[in-house]
Amino acid sequence: MNKPIVRAHRRFIRVEPYIGLIAASGLFSFIGKQLKVFGPLGWPEAIFLGTGAACVLIVTLAAGLAGWRFFKPLQATPPARSAAVPQIDARLKEIEESRPDFSRLAETDGKVTGLTFRVDELDAWKEQLSRLMTEAVTAQTKRLERLEGKVADVEANLGQAIAKTAASQSLSDDRRQEQIASLYGSLAAIFDREHMRELAVPIEEIGKELAAPIEQQTRLDHEEWEAWEAKERGWQSILKAWCDVAERYLPGIKHSVMSVSEEQYRQTGIAQASQFPEDGLIAYKAFWARLNNWRGSRGEADGAVHHVAFDGGTVERMSVRGVFDLEDKS
Repeated sequence: MNKPIVRAHRRFIRVEPYIGLIAASGLFSFIGKQLKVFGPLGWPEAIFLGTGAACVLIVTLAAGLAGWRFFKPLQATPPARSAAVPQIDARLKEIEESRPDFSRLAETDGKVTGLTFRVDELDAWKEQLSRLMTEAVTAQTKRLERLEGKVADVEANLGQAIAKTAASQSLSDDRRQEQIASLYGSLAAIFDREHMRELAVPIEEIGKELAAPIEQQTRLDHEEWEAWEAKERGWQSILKAWCDVAERYLPGIKHSVMSVSEEQYRQTGIAQASQFPEDGLIAYKAFWARLNNWRGSRGEADGAVHHVAFDGGTVERMSVRGVFDLEDKS
């Protein structure tokens, strides 16, 4: 603790100026003692006179040197560069180059904000799809309830017809069984016709929604494409349900609608690959082919169901264009 204090104290106690002052005073006292100009002086008077002369001389020299330096200042010289300065400059340059690019951070923040908006838009799409599916299921449930009421009425009438048929002796047992089977087949065909009409509505509407962005030359990013794929999977499940009903009246129609030929994959002019991420163009061509296959087969399927429902046709007698297509390909 005391060593720094002693070291600092020594800086203020310098004996050199005092030695110089004493030497100058002694010199001037000796000179004054020898000179006869001042008359006979004792040593005390000579020492006092020498000390005063030494002080005057010192003050005069100090004032002269200070004035000389004031009017003739030294030229400023640049400090000598150390050998370590280039290394320091190079290190500072590395530190400057390694600083983080805050503009990229701002750009990244903007992208994160954009992704947040995309997620919100995707949630809105999912909510809209869920609402459409709920409305479709609700409407279908109500329609089925009405159809069940109609079926109950028809069954009541059918019971009366069966009673009358049983009472009639002119008809054979085989004829009665055939009439009963025809009546039940007609009822089932009427129910299936209404079911197919209900499924056709979301197939057409959702199909137009899926095709709209592509027809408008819109480019889909990854979030929009994921929403499109989710919506297309729901649309495809509805399409398969329609095909399952139509398959009972036109065997082979499901394969005819759902299958996609090589010619349809190679077809151009539908959309551009730049509108989709990665292999999205192939998935879109498959969707577009199934939609067109369904549109082309819908009229034939409706006619087959109508024939069974009202013209006395049976399921076993029905044929379909897809059956002949399969035979030609084989």
